Amino acid sequence: MGMVHHHPVFIVTLTMAAFALPILGQQASLSPLSQARELIQQGNLPEAEAKLRGAEKSDPNSLEIQRLLGMVYEREGKYPQAEAALQKVVHSGQIDPQSLYLLCKVKFALQKMDEALALARQISERAGNDPRALYAVGRLLRENGHTMEAVVELEKAHSLARENPEITTELAAAYLDEQRASEAQKVFAPLLEAAGYEDLLQAGSRLAEANHFDAAVAAFERAVTVRPGAYDGLFDLAFAYYRQGSFAISLEVLDRIGNLQTSENGDYHYLRGKVEAALRHDRSAAEEFRRALQLEPGSESVCVDAGLFFSRFQDFWKALDIFQTCGQELPDSVAVETGLGLAYFHLGKYPEAIETFRKVLSLNPQMDAAREALAFLFYTSEKLPEAQQVLEDGISRRQADFYLYFLHALVLERLSRQGNREATELSLNEALARNPHFAPAYFQRGKIGFDRGDLARALADFETATRLDPAYAEPYYLIAQIYFKQGNRPAAEQARVKFNSLSREREEKEQEQLVESRLVQALH
Repeated sequence: MGMVHHHPVFIVTLTMAAFALPILGQQASLSPLSQARELIQQGNLPEAEAKLRGAEKSDPNSLEIQRLLGMVYEREGKYPQAEAALQKVVHSGQIDPQSLYLLCKVKFALQKMDEALALARQISERAGNDPRALYAVGRLLRENGHTMEAVVELEKAHSLARENPEITTELAAAYLDEQRASEAQKVFAPLLEAAGYEDLLQAGSRLAEANHFDAAVAAFERAVTVRPGAYDGLFDLAFAYYRQGSFAISLEVLDRIGNLQTSENGDYHYLRGKVEAALRHDRSAAEEFRRALQLEPGSESVCVDAGLFFSRFQDFWKALDIFQTCGQELPDSVAVETGLGLAYFHLGKYPEAIETFRKVLSLNPQMDAAREALAFLFYTSEKLPEAQQVLEDGISRRQADFYLYFLHALVLERLSRQGNREATELSLNEALARNPHFAPAYFQRGKIGFDRGDLARALADFETATRLDPAYAEPYYLIAQIYFKQGNRPAAEQARVKFNSLSREREEKEQEQLVESRLVQALH
């Protein structure tokens, strides 16, 4: 759930309003390219892609088709295809600012940082004294973690358009990213004094998106001073306090909103439910979530948070009912289907969970938490080839989650207990490269070393596992055996005592809990 505004966002967004596509008149509407442009404007990306791919067959050398395809692919998250299309445009020499910007954005998405930064410098050079373009590249740099470079671009934009609230807000956010609070205050204070109500709301929303909640609260407090009774300002202020962790103050602000504004407003009851839940006012929270669901049955956020709330209290049947009902309203929602799969998982309805997670992956193949849950269910039910296939479909991606590799190692280990374990070890190494604090991966890798007779390597991995997780029993059993083989009986006895003192029936149960927690994290 974000800040609730019913007015259009004025800022230059990452679709680059500064370089927006022209909207052609109806006379050109019969042209395939014109139809594709209109479909893009409407957000109908699959149809736009189909139109453009059809046009590409007739005119494969058209740079305009490649430019539009690059835009569509980027919005669809098809970054390799977007990169190929946009590079054709950029390498042609007929470079337009939008294509250059989109290619830069795609390079960031593909983690090609050197190329992305080179394109950002090129955009900045071409921008000259255009504050909108400088702002856009500064914002893109900031959102991809290059805040020092972003500050340079945003300072240039601010020097050219000091009165622009969007540029000022982004520069303040960049300063705050860099722990430069005094400089952020210096540029932001004049905005707080001079900006109108709408600009203050937009500034607060942007700062909240950047997780700078103190500054967001300041903007919303000022907006409420300008219009004391306005719903949007009070709601956004309450939401900012909630995100800040000031739950009691958030509830006080919500109490200031008039009854006529709240009685039929699902957003209000939803936020109030989240605040009441954070304050452990469980009955009040349940009632607010129920009211929000009645008013907003098609709201993905309301459905997911309400379902997770009841799951937290082990009321999995209620959660299942919520997700099933919401699924009728939102049949293609990845979040709702993930919540539904989680409810089935909690209730032990594993066939239904498997089918639901399969649907999630058909909607979004990059949903690693659902892929992990599906693979885990196959793994625990001894459907190892199915688990292997699901995991290998996921780890082919560069940004695959570490836990996919860990599960892949478990599956390979069980498939080839007597066989070559090199592939298993490679997956464990990859899991640890992505998460060097995951104790079970060290334990599994240690077992391979132990079986291979590399006791020094195995002991190092087992000791790392117990250092990261002191309650982890299984490594101590093998540590004791290693010390015994090395003739170090006192250390072996100490490890044996430690093993006996810890719970030893946790391995698969903890993996199940980890799968559940990763699904919950994916829904937040």
